Formats: sequence, C-alpha cells, structure tokens
Amino acid sequence: MPNWQTKSLVEGAFLAAITVILSIISIYVPFLNVFATLICPVPIVVLAVRHGWKLSAAAAVVASLVVTIISGPVNGIVTLFTVGLVGSALGTGFRKGYSPARILLIGAIAGLIAQFVLVGIYAIAFRANIIYDTLRLMAESSQQSGEIIQQLGGFLGKFSNPQSLEQLEQQVARQQQQMAYALEIMWRIIPVAFFILPSIFGSFLNFTISRLVLNKLGYKFEGLPPFKNWTMPPWTVWGFLAGIMLMWWGEKLAYPWITTIGLNLNMLFTLAYAVQGAAVIWFALEHYKVNRVIRLLVVVYMFVLMQFLTYIGLFDGIFDFRRRMLARKNKA
Repeated sequence: MPNWQTKSLVEGAFLAAITVILSIISIYVPFLNVFATLICPVPIVVLAVRHGWKLSAAAAVVASLVVTIISGPVNGIVTLFTVGLVGSALGTGFRKGYSPARILLIGAIAGLIAQFVLVGIYAIAFRANIIYDTLRLMAESSQQSGEIIQQLGGFLGKFSNPQSLEQLEQQVARQQQQMAYALEIMWRIIPVAFFILPSIFGSFLNFTISRLVLNKLGYKFEGLPPFKNWTMPPWTVWGFLAGIMLMWWGEKLAYPWITTIGLNLNMLFTLAYAVQGAAVIWFALEHYKVNRVIRLLVVVYMFVLMQFLTYIGLFDGIFDFRRRMLARKNKA
C-alpha cells in the first residue's frame, strides 16, 4: 500500500468531495450541468499533479462510489471513467512534464476509452445501443416533420391552387431524401463522429481548464502555441490522401467497409486541415492588422466554407504561406 501522508489524504478527500459535488450538479442541475461536466476532471487532475496518479485514482474510486450511492451505479461508473480516468491521465501528463501535444493525446486516448466503456454500460444497463437510438430518433423526427408538413399542405391545399401543393410535396420529398442520405453518412462515420472527435475536443477543453487552474495554484505549465501558429505534422497529408484513395477504391471494388474506412479518415483529416486553414486566415488577418472582432467574424464565417478552409490548410502544409508572409514582411 502506498505510504501517503496525512496531508495528502486530507487533500485527496477534499478534492474527491469536490468531484462528487460537481458530478451531482452535472447530473441534476440543468442550467449548470454543462459547466460542471467541463470542470469535473479538474480536481482529479490537480490531485494527480500534486501527489501522483495512485492517489488521484483512489480519490476517483471513492468519488464514484459516493455518486453510486446517491445517483445509482450507472452514474457512478460514468464518473469513474469520464472523470477519474481522464483526470488521472491528464494530471500524470502534466506531472511528468510532457509537451502540450502529448498531454492532449493522452487525454484523448483516455477519453476514447471512456467513450467505449460508456457505450458498453448503456448497452448492458438498458439493453440498447445509444448510437443506434440517437440516429433512430433523428430519422423518426425527420419522418414526423415530413408528415406534419404534408398534412399542413393538404389543409392549405383546400385554399390554394394544386400547383403550389405539388411544389410543397416535392420540396418535402427532397428534404426527406437529403435527411436519409445524411443519416446513411452518419452511420458510416460513427468512429470519428461519436468517438474520436468528442475525445479530442474533450481533451482540449480539459487541458485548457486544468492548466488555467494549475497556473492559478502556482504551477507554470506550457500552453498550446497561439492559434495563428497551429499546423498539422507533415505526415498528415498522407492520411488525407489515404482517405480519398480508400473511398475511391472501396467504391470501385464494391467493398463498403473500405469506403467506410476512407470516409472516416477523410472526415478526420478534412477537419484537421480546416482548423489549420482557419489558423492561416487568422495569421493573415493579424499580419495585415485587421480588427480582432472582424478577424473572429471572418474565421467563423469561413467555417461555413469548410472545403475552402481544408484546401487552404492542405496547401499551407506544402507551401507554408505563413513563413512566406513573414519573409516578405522582413524584406520590406
């Protein structure tokens, strides 16, 4: 058994209690649940940084047991993995002095494991597939919306000409076809959309919030580079191209599983290069001293043109636009 000092145990108990409070708020308080969910892992992160992963893991187990008593075993297990596992992993990364990118990767892997566990728990506890249920509800909502519009069109048709009614029915049919196609795509990108992206985003938020708290406590941990300098590693271009090739190959050979792998790779690297493209746009706007508010509005609007941002990010990986802008400025 680890030789923990009384001070460490007291601090562990205190932070475990805070974790329990935040977990209960995230479950039962509608207006604060999102905020509480975001900061839930922070006490465990702090404990791992100050006293190591063993004490943080022990505190997470205690917190999950208390949540189980108050709110049931499902929420207790959710707390153990989404808070305990992720918090201990991130805290250990901070404690060992890893780079921000490595800490984010560790947090994302821990979050990915937690996501798989949660899907398994949901399946065992409720004998259902949470992903299937979510997509089924979306399909049913789309169908019900179409039926309501058709009924409304039938009612209004009594007071309007048949041509307008026919146009309305055609529009509803097109919308339902588009929704059916979107749901088919969603089924095929489940690995990225439901597991990988939430894990990366969650790791980023937890890293950012935990670092702010730790720095307030007197620690000095390195943060991520400024957004304008974000760039993907050179090898990611091969992942992007592999996704396109696998999609083409799968369609050509009529192997849906190959197409699905390619689709997931393509989505993942498309989003990655879109972020890099947004960073390039931000760099250029800052370089030419555009107002910060206008910069933000431009970048937000550019995300509507996702494909455009992706190509900017992709070509930046090849031609390094930001280095060229700086070189031109230095010459001037």
